[in-house]
Amino acid sequence: MFVCNCAFGQKKRLQHNVALGGGIEWETVGLKPVGGSLGGSVNLAYGLDIMLGKDWSVMPGLELSVYISKSSHSGEILPFAELFCLGRYRAQISGHNVVLGLGPEFQLMANDGRYYDYTEGWHGWHFTVPNNWFPFQFSIKAQALMAITDRFSLGLELNCGARQIYVPANLYLNSLRLCAAIRL
Repeated sequence: MFVCNCAFGQKKRLQHNVALGGGIEWETVGLKPVGGSLGGSVNLAYGLDIMLGKDWSVMPGLELSVYISKSSHSGEILPFAELFCLGRYRAQISGHNVVLGLGPEFQLMANDGRYYDYTEGWHGWHFTVPNNWFPFQFSIKAQALMAITDRFSLGLELNCGARQIYVPANLYLNSLRLCAAIRL
C-alpha cells in the first residue's frame, strides 16, 4: 500500500495524504519466488507530502498492513508496520496528472509467535498479536498514481524486499498493490 495523491497547481507546501489499498504478496529466495507463498494484503497508510518545488516532493510516512496467506494445511495473518520516505515527481502524461514515487522502506513485524499458537475460531490459521514489534526487512518502494480529481488518486505500488533482517537467509517479502488515496 502506498500513501499517495497529486497536488498539481497547489500553493501548499505540506499535504496530508491517507490511502487504503490491497493486493498480493509473495516471498522470494534471492529473485526466485517461493512456492506456496502467494497471499493477500490490506493496508492503511498516512504520509506527509513536503513540496520542494513545482514538480518535486518528499513524503515520509507510516503504513500498517496485514499479510494473509493460506496454504493447504495452515495459514498466517501477520501484521506489519512500515516506515517509508519517497521522493516523488509530478508530471503530465497523455493529458493526465501523474505522480511517480521511489524510495526506501523499513518494515517491522509483530512478535513472531505465529508458529506455536493460534486464535480460537480461526481453525488452522495462525495470528500474531502485535504486542511486540521487531525489525523485519528493508525494501524499495515504487509507485505510480493518476489523479482522478484534485483530492482523489488511484494507482499501483510495488515493494521489493532488499535486505532481510529477521531470517538469517536470503528470503524477502514483496508486494504489488492497488491503492486509493485522499489528500486532506
